[in-house]
Amino acid sequence: MIAMNKNQNFVRLVSPEQSSLLSNNKKLETIALRNNKKSPLHFLSGSLTALLFGWLSLRLSQQMSIYFALHSFNTKSSINITFSVALKTLIIGITYLATFSFSFIGIGLFVVFIRSVLLDNEDATSEH
Repeated sequence: MIAMNKNQNFVRLVSPEQSSLLSNNKKLETIALRNNKKSPLHFLSGSLTALLFGWLSLRLSQQMSIYFALHSFNTKSSINITFSVALKTLIIGITYLATFSFSFIGIGLFVVFIRSVLLDNEDATSEH
């Protein structure tokens, strides 16, 4: 029998005993994937964690914006000013991007949490 390895680009000959082992491994992988169902609590804790990081990122973004607004440039060189403005813009942009990312992930996980709770309730009522 011929078998392809997923991680490598070569074909190798497989004996019948190895073939049965490969099919048993595929069955075990399928069973493991079915049993790997996450509970709604996993989604809720992930959502709350992401929202907490989003709130912390927002606070950091606001504090950095205030700090950079209150501290002006101490140089007359246009090259230094240009570099400073670019760096400040980049830093503030990254912190607001982190705020958006964490918040969006938190909201998405909360929606998945609600969906999983509703699906679990439907499954429980359909079984009875």
